[in-house]
Amino acid sequence: MMWAYSTAVCILLLTMAGCTTVQWSKAQSIDPSIRGNMMKQVMAIQTDLLRPSTSRELKERYVSLSEEIPFAVVLTDAEGNVLEANSRYQQVTGYSLDELRKLTYQQLTPKKWHQAEAAFVAVAETVPYVTFEKEYLKKDGHVVPISLMGWLIKDANGKVVGTGSFVSDITDRIKNEGF
Repeated sequence: MMWAYSTAVCILLLTMAGCTTVQWSKAQSIDPSIRGNMMKQVMAIQTDLLRPSTSRELKERYVSLSEEIPFAVVLTDAEGNVLEANSRYQQVTGYSLDELRKLTYQQLTPKKWHQAEAAFVAVAETVPYVTFEKEYLKKDGHVVPISLMGWLIKDANGKVVGTGSFVSDITDRIKNEGF
Protein backbone atom coordinates (compact mmCIF):
# COMPACT_ATOMS: atom_id res chain seq x y z
CA MET A 1 0.00 0.00 0.00
CA MET A 2 2.74 2.47 0.92
CA TRP A 3 4.63 1.66 -2.27
CA ALA A 4 1.57 2.42 -4.45
CA TYR A 5 1.08 5.77 -2.69
CA SER A 6 4.69 6.73 -3.29
CA THR A 7 4.45 5.79 -6.95
CA ALA A 8 1.26 7.82 -7.39
CA VAL A 9 2.80 10.85 -5.74
CA CYS A 10 5.98 10.45 -7.78
CA ILE A 11 4.01 10.24 -11.04
CA LEU A 12 2.02 13.35 -10.13
CA LEU A 13 5.12 15.30 -9.16
CA LEU A 14 6.95 14.34 -12.32
CA THR A 15 3.92 15.25 -14.41
CA MET A 16 3.65 18.59 -12.67
CA ALA A 17 7.37 19.19 -12.97
CA GLY A 18 7.29 18.57 -16.71
CA CYS A 19 4.07 20.39 -17.55
CA THR A 20 4.37 23.71 -15.79
CA THR A 21 5.97 26.75 -17.29
CA VAL A 22 8.90 27.55 -15.09
CA GLN A 23 10.73 30.81 -15.61
CA TRP A 24 13.93 29.82 -13.81
CA SER A 25 16.73 28.64 -16.07
CA LYS A 26 17.95 26.28 -13.34
CA ALA A 27 14.65 24.36 -13.63
CA GLN A 28 15.31 23.30 -17.20
CA SER A 29 18.72 21.94 -16.24
CA ILE A 30 17.31 19.60 -13.57
CA ASP A 31 16.29 16.17 -14.87
CA PRO A 32 12.55 15.58 -14.23
CA SER A 33 13.22 12.39 -12.25
CA ILE A 34 15.63 14.27 -9.97
CA ARG A 35 13.09 17.12 -9.57
CA GLY A 36 10.46 14.56 -8.60
CA ASN A 37 12.78 12.99 -6.03
CA MET A 38 13.62 16.43 -4.60
CA MET A 39 9.93 17.25 -4.31
CA LYS A 40 9.19 13.97 -2.49
CA GLN A 41 12.02 14.76 -0.05
CA VAL A 42 10.57 18.22 0.65
CA MET A 43 7.17 16.64 1.34
CA ALA A 44 8.69 14.15 3.79
CA ILE A 45 10.76 16.78 5.58
CA GLN A 46 7.74 19.09 5.93
CA THR A 47 6.02 16.36 7.93
CA ASP A 48 9.07 16.06 10.19
CA LEU A 49 9.30 19.85 10.63
CA LEU A 50 5.87 19.94 12.26
CA ARG A 51 6.95 17.47 14.95
CA PRO A 52 7.87 18.97 18.34
CA SER A 53 11.41 17.54 18.29
CA THR A 54 12.60 19.01 15.00
CA SER A 55 16.38 19.29 14.82
CA ARG A 56 18.26 22.32 13.55
CA GLU A 57 19.97 20.11 10.95
CA LEU A 58 16.63 18.97 9.57
CA LYS A 59 15.41 22.55 9.22
CA GLU A 60 18.65 23.54 7.47
CA ARG A 61 18.32 20.57 5.11
CA TYR A 62 14.72 21.57 4.33
CA VAL A 63 15.66 25.19 3.59
CA SER A 64 18.52 24.08 1.35
CA LEU A 65 16.43 21.53 -0.54
CA SER A 66 13.42 23.85 -0.94
CA GLU A 67 15.69 26.46 -2.53
CA GLU A 68 16.95 23.94 -5.10
CA ILE A 69 13.46 23.05 -6.32
CA PRO A 70 12.22 25.09 -9.28
CA PHE A 71 8.85 25.72 -7.59
CA ALA A 72 7.54 27.96 -4.88
CA VAL A 73 7.25 25.93 -1.67
CA VAL A 74 5.25 26.83 1.44
CA LEU A 75 4.61 25.11 4.78
CA THR A 76 1.75 26.20 7.05
CA ASP A 77 0.41 25.06 10.38
CA ALA A 78 -3.15 23.69 10.79
CA GLU A 79 -4.59 27.21 11.07
CA GLY A 80 -2.93 28.30 7.81
CA ASN A 81 -0.15 30.40 9.37
CA VAL A 82 2.91 30.45 7.12
CA LEU A 83 5.84 28.74 8.84
CA GLU A 84 8.32 28.35 6.00
CA ALA A 85 8.47 29.61 2.42
CA ASN A 86 11.29 29.43 -0.08
CA SER A 87 12.54 32.43 -2.06
CA ARG A 88 10.38 31.53 -5.08
CA TYR A 89 7.27 31.66 -2.90
CA GLN A 90 8.43 34.99 -1.54
CA GLN A 91 8.86 36.21 -5.12
CA VAL A 92 5.37 35.04 -6.14
CA THR A 93 3.74 36.80 -3.17
CA GLY A 94 6.04 39.81 -2.93
CA TYR A 95 6.48 39.29 0.82
CA SER A 96 9.64 38.50 2.77
CA LEU A 97 9.71 35.38 4.93
CA ASP A 98 9.32 37.48 8.09
CA GLU A 99 6.25 39.18 6.59
CA LEU A 100 4.79 35.86 5.43
CA ARG A 101 5.15 34.41 8.92
CA LYS A 102 2.66 37.05 10.09
CA LEU A 103 0.09 35.95 7.48
CA THR A 104 -2.10 32.96 6.71
CA TYR A 105 -2.59 31.47 3.27
CA GLN A 106 -6.19 32.68 3.56
CA GLN A 107 -4.97 36.28 3.82
CA LEU A 108 -2.96 35.77 0.63
CA THR A 109 -6.05 34.52 -1.21
CA PRO A 110 -8.71 36.86 -2.65
CA LYS A 111 -12.08 36.41 -0.89
CA LYS A 112 -13.73 35.11 -4.07
CA TRP A 113 -11.59 31.96 -3.74
CA HIS A 114 -12.21 31.22 -0.04
CA GLN A 115 -15.25 28.97 -0.52
CA ALA A 116 -13.66 26.95 -3.33
CA GLU A 117 -10.43 26.65 -1.40
CA ALA A 118 -12.29 25.35 1.66
CA ALA A 119 -13.83 22.67 -0.58
CA PHE A 120 -10.37 21.64 -1.81
CA VAL A 121 -9.12 21.40 1.77
CA ALA A 122 -12.09 19.16 2.60
CA VAL A 123 -11.27 16.93 -0.38
CA ALA A 124 -7.64 16.82 0.79
CA GLU A 125 -8.85 14.94 3.87
CA THR A 126 -9.63 11.95 1.64
CA VAL A 127 -6.81 11.95 -0.94
CA PRO A 128 -3.01 12.23 -0.78
CA TYR A 129 -2.97 15.66 -2.49
CA VAL A 130 -5.11 18.15 -4.38
CA THR A 131 -4.25 20.33 -7.34
CA PHE A 132 -6.12 23.43 -8.35
CA GLU A 133 -5.72 26.92 -9.72
CA LYS A 134 -6.58 30.09 -7.86
CA GLU A 135 -5.06 33.51 -7.27
CA TYR A 136 -2.83 35.15 -4.69
CA LEU A 137 -2.85 38.77 -3.62
CA LYS A 138 0.67 40.12 -3.88
CA LYS A 139 2.00 42.58 -1.33
CA ASP A 140 1.74 45.37 -3.92
CA GLY A 141 -1.97 44.64 -4.41
CA HIS A 142 -1.67 42.89 -7.76
CA VAL A 143 -3.40 39.56 -8.28
CA VAL A 144 -1.32 36.66 -9.58
CA PRO A 145 -2.85 33.43 -10.95
CA ILE A 146 -1.26 30.30 -9.53
CA SER A 147 -1.38 26.54 -9.83
CA LEU A 148 -1.13 24.82 -6.47
CA MET A 149 -0.52 21.24 -5.46
CA GLY A 150 -1.20 20.85 -1.76
CA TRP A 151 -1.43 18.13 0.84
CA LEU A 152 -2.40 17.87 4.47
CA ILE A 153 0.28 16.98 6.98
CA LYS A 154 -0.94 14.75 9.80
CA ASP A 155 0.63 13.64 13.05
CA ALA A 156 0.96 10.02 14.13
CA ASN A 157 -2.64 10.06 15.40
CA GLY A 158 -4.03 11.32 12.08
CA LYS A 159 -4.67 14.87 13.30
CA VAL A 160 -4.02 17.58 10.72
CA VAL A 161 -1.05 19.66 11.90
CA GLY A 162 -0.34 21.61 8.73
CA THR A 163 -0.28 21.86 4.97
CA GLY A 164 2.44 21.78 2.37
CA SER A 165 2.21 23.18 -1.14
CA PHE A 166 4.11 23.56 -4.37
CA VAL A 167 3.02 26.71 -6.19
CA SER A 168 3.64 27.91 -9.74
CA ASP A 169 2.90 31.37 -11.11
CA ILE A 170 0.80 30.71 -14.23
CA THR A 171 0.53 34.30 -15.44
CA ASP A 172 2.33 33.58 -18.72
CA ARG A 173 0.22 30.50 -19.42
CA ILE A 174 -3.00 32.43 -18.81
CA LYS A 175 -1.83 35.19 -21.17
CA ASN A 176 -0.87 32.65 -23.85
CA GLU A 177 -4.28 31.00 -23.56
CA GLY A 178 -5.93 34.38 -24.15
CA PHE A 179 -7.71 34.77 -20.80
